[in-house]
Parts: sequence; structure tokens; C-alpha cells
Amino acid sequence: MTLAQAIIESGWGQSTLSSRYHNLFGIKASHGWTGKVANMPTGEYFNGKYVVINDGFRAYDNNDQSVKDHALFLVQNSRYSNLLWDKNYTSVTRKIQQDGYATAPTYATTLQNTIRSYALDDYDRIAFAIKSN
Repeated sequence: MTLAQAIIESGWGQSTLSSRYHNLFGIKASHGWTGKVANMPTGEYFNGKYVVINDGFRAYDNNDQSVKDHALFLVQNSRYSNLLWDKNYTSVTRKIQQDGYATAPTYATTLQNTIRSYALDDYDRIAFAIKSN
């Protein structure tokens, strides 16, 4: 799911947020963030309607910081605790949408389609096999 999120949220690394501010996951600067902030327009769904607002996003010095912070963001925010240890990507993608990671009503489906299209679940099988040894 992490790779699919990076692909979707960063537009394959081409979005301004990812290419200039190294935020690969669209994580906003709320939740006690004390680091750099990039204020940018973003599309959100409110009450079923798509609107563009300006919001603050976390900004990083490099992509590695973004990947590490994404993992910490999911682990440290209790609303995502239901994702931890779930190895089924369809379940995890449904849960992350339900938990409010993104406002797009098709977020889980978009992630699932990306995972299937690029066989990203192959990485899960490799990671889970390594951890079980």
C-alpha cells in the first residue's frame, strides 16, 4: 500500500508537493507537526462535492525523510491502529479510506487498482517472507 500511496499522492513523483517539497504521501502539517510546511492548493471532497482549498503540508529535505515519516505517521496516529499487522492489501486500503487518510470516495479502489496493475503486492510477499524467517 505504501508504494501505491506514493504513486497516487505524488503523481509518480511529478507533483510540486513531491518534486519540490519531497512529500510523497500528501501528509498535511497537522497532528503536532513542527517541521517545515508547504502551503499548497489541494482537492478535497466535502459532503460529496469536490472543492479546491489551500492547506499546509509537511515538507522534507529528501524523499527518505518522507518515507520514514509516513511510516511513523501511520504507527503513531491511533486512528490508523487497525492497519497494523493486517497483511491483506484490499483490507488495508479499505481501512485507510475509512480512517480518513484521504477524502476521495474512490481512494481505496484507486489504491487497489494501482497495486494490481503494477503487482505491488509482490513486495508484500517478499517482506512477509523475510520477517517470518
